[in-house]
This record gives sequence, structure tokens and C-alpha cells, in this order.
Amino acid sequence: MSFKQVTQSNKIVKRGRGRLRNPLSALAIAATAATAAAAAIPRTLTPEASPFLLNPFIKRLLMLTTVKALNNCTAAFIAANIAFENFLALDAAFLRSVANSPSGLANKTFALALAAFIALVALAAPVALVVVAPFALVIALAAFAAALAVVITLTKRRAKVKRLLRALVDLLL
Repeated sequence: MSFKQVTQSNKIVKRGRGRLRNPLSALAIAATAATAAAAAIPRTLTPEASPFLLNPFIKRLLMLTTVKALNNCTAAFIAANIAFENFLALDAAFLRSVANSPSGLANKTFALALAAFIALVALAAPVALVVVAPFALVIALAAFAAALAVVITLTKRRAKVKRLLRALVDLLL
């Protein structure tokens, strides 16, 4: 696996477009995006008669909030993935420098990479997990509740249509 990263003056510079190389992160992001979309679409498309005139605007605001939370979760996953890639790149640089010449620079590079990766995993990963897990649970429950609301609404409309058809048939006969 080739890395599109270059170390310049103790700083990792990413080359090219960034993409997720960790399939688990990509799967988690795709699942979160799917649940967010599943929850946002019925919430904004179901027309409900409400005396409160700002109801449609609140629905759009909830949709934007859902998308913003999804973007935050995606950013957390991408940050963790980039940190892991940087760690692997610095580890490869460490192994190359050890093979070429045993010096103190190699030990400092590896220690820096290990410290950066451990700091991110120790701090950001649990925070991302704490943010993502309840968010995914709330989205799944909201999608289930929205699906039930759509089913109930369609059932009521179907009953009204049946009554109207019966009245029309009675009127014609």
C-alpha cells in the first residue's frame, strides 16, 4: 500500500485527495449516512396539518442539524484514519532509517509517531465513539418512529378514500 504523504520538516503533508483506507471506518460512515438519510427524508416529506405555521421550517432545520451532526461524525472518523496513516508512514520512515543507519533521529521519529497516534486514540476515538453511538441509536429510533408515522398517515388516508368511494357508489346507485 503506497502512502501519498511526504515528511517535511517534522510535519506530515498529505498529497492528492484524501480517502478512507480503513474499510471499517468507511462502513461506519456509510451506515451513519444511510440512517441519517432514512430519518431525514420521511421527516421532511410527510405533510401534516398543524396549527403551528413554522412546522415546515422546523422540519428543514432538523434535517440540517442531522446533516451537520453527520458531518461532525465523518470528520472524527477521517481524523482518526489520517492519524493512523501518518503513524504508518512515520513507522515506515523509522524502519527505513533503522535499516540505513542506527541514529537517535530514528528513535525520535518513532517516538513522535507513537505519541501522536496514542494521543489521538486515547482522546479522540472514545469521544467519537461517545458521539457516534448515541447519535446512531437516536437516528435508528427516529427512523422507526417516522416509518410508523408514515404508515399511520397512509392508513388514515386509505380509510378516508374507501369512505369516499363507498359514498360515491351509493350516490350513483
